[in-house]
Amino acid sequence: MGKAFGFKQDTQFRALRSVLSNLFIAKDRQVMSGRKRQSLGDEITNPLKIGYSARNTVVDRLERAVFIRVDLGKYEEGKETTIVATEKLIAWFKTTDWSKEKLTKKVNGYISVRASKKINNSAQLLNFKSTQYSKWLEKELKKYNELLNAQEITIEINGKRSSYEMFHLSRPFIRHEIQELETLENRDFVFGGRIYGPWANASEEGRKTILINGEETIEIDRTASHLNAMYQFVTGEPYPGKDAYYLEIDGVEIPRQIVKKYSALMQGSKPRYQSTSTRVARSFRQDAEKNTAKQSDIDNYELFKQWKKEYTPTQIIDNFLNKHPKIRNHYRRGKAYGDLISCWESDILMEILIDLTDRGIPALSVYDSVIVPTKHKQYVESIIDTKPYVDRKNTLKLLLT
Repeated sequence: MGKAFGFKQDTQFRALRSVLSNLFIAKDRQVMSGRKRQSLGDEITNPLKIGYSARNTVVDRLERAVFIRVDLGKYEEGKETTIVATEKLIAWFKTTDWSKEKLTKKVNGYISVRASKKINNSAQLLNFKSTQYSKWLEKELKKYNELLNAQEITIEINGKRSSYEMFHLSRPFIRHEIQELETLENRDFVFGGRIYGPWANASEEGRKTILINGEETIEIDRTASHLNAMYQFVTGEPYPGKDAYYLEIDGVEIPRQIVKKYSALMQGSKPRYQSTSTRVARSFRQDAEKNTAKQSDIDNYELFKQWKKEYTPTQIIDNFLNKHPKIRNHYRRGKAYGDLISCWESDILMEILIDLTDRGIPALSVYDSVIVPTKHKQYVESIIDTKPYVDRKNTLKLLLT
């Protein structure tokens, strides 16, 4: 195929093999294929040393030959460009005797670090120094990947059952240039770090159709995940009350979805009240105006506008922080601190995944929840909210000062 396309450079052939392999694994599902003119990573994150130019050339030639369909992304909608194999390409795979057993999966690492600031709206991957912690994490993530890849994981899409195969899950951290942290051995692993699996792109309803080895699954959420991560990091225990988001002002209960939004967005806001207020209003509006908005998103925006007339952002913020005095000083400290809290949450989720992996229980990570075979529901529910934060990076004492 490469010769038919007129390719002469090794990087073009490597890009072609990579794109075709991903299309073969995906079958009739879409594959991400951004067209940004940016580095695709270093020797760890891009072991085949493929450049964006070669990748884009491959996609263009495949589209011209009607081997793929391209759905261009839209920046204003946060939509990435995707490609999907046509019947012509699927037939070509069959006639050329492609099989899963003949594919080679090359993995050089399970950790990535990117700069906190983007260039031309593109993330910049960075080299990082290996530490005892990163070596431990690589080992645990490898075990987690191997367990999941050994399972048959399928989902129903448009009435057809498709499988997730040969995927690679890693922890992408963020490097913030903060002088006080420069001497930390594990300074590259204290921000971000949330694990993303391909199933996270499916809708909530779609994820309910996931089967693991033919067995039905259940998605189990962490209760008030971000807020409880703060409590677990700071106090060693989850929030002690029944509902961390329950809030009354002058005897009137504030709608939970409004309180929850304030709690989440205060974590990355600046100290000023206006910063949080603007972020909350924008978030409700964007949820309601997006193409995939649900009726509940629209209703929540209308509810927010109605309640904003009755209770100011200052009242909600002050009353909420007064309810949570033990963690109030960790709110409204800027974007970097918000990424720090996200890392606390992802660290706790990692401890949960390690526990389940060691027990041979396949668990699909979805932001602040896990999807597991229904037969393991009771055990997962017993640990998902109480698994403690473990200070494996030796940062707890420093970051709490």
